[in-house]
Amino acid sequence: MGFIHLVAAMGALMFYGILSPDNEYDNYTTNYYVIRIALVVLAGAVVAFAIRAVFFLGDDSYF
Repeated sequence: MGFIHLVAAMGALMFYGILSPDNEYDNYTTNYYVIRIALVVLAGAVVAFAIRAVFFLGDDSYF
């Protein structure tokens, strides 16, 4: 696993920690979790793209 993927995974975990549901609510629907998973994946992609743009300036040789 490359550096970019490691950092993207860390970013996704960070966003998941921010968006994680409160334990006091147990009545979440399946759609809630599907949307949450999609948001976490999207957050990871955004983090990866931002790191690529800032540090590697679009150089695909690092991927």
